[in-house]
Amino acid sequence: MIPPFKLIQAHSTSDAVAELRRLGDDAKIYCGGTELLILLRHNLVQSDYLIDIKSIPELGSIRPANGRVSIGAAVTHRCLETDPTIREMLPMIASAESQVANIRVRSQGTLGGNLCFGGQAREARVGGLRFGLRLGR
Repeated sequence: MIPPFKLIQAHSTSDAVAELRRLGDDAKIYCGGTELLILLRHNLVQSDYLIDIKSIPELGSIRPANGRVSIGAAVTHRCLETDPTIREMLPMIASAESQVANIRVRSQGTLGGNLCFGGQAREARVGGLRFGLRLGR
């Protein structure tokens, strides 16, 4: 059973950062939740607050510019699998994403979650290194 927590909706990255500063170690970032909710359920992490970043527009976007692609942390594996920009510019990523877990996990799990938790599935890290992944805003 997942212990009770309060869900805080962040509407911008500034909101999320402000809440993290205010709440400190009592808060965790939540987006897709596929890994985090399992860890909470098994008491491997504790959190009184989850800061939901799913609705922050720039974190859910894929933007091509100058021969590169900027992918937000809240972009799901399913989106990476099916997005026309990814399929055109990074077809190996789109193909690899089609092999991640199952459709439910691909539809909920995010690139950011995969990079943060990794666990058994380090696909984003390994593939990202091959394609010159850089983390940042």
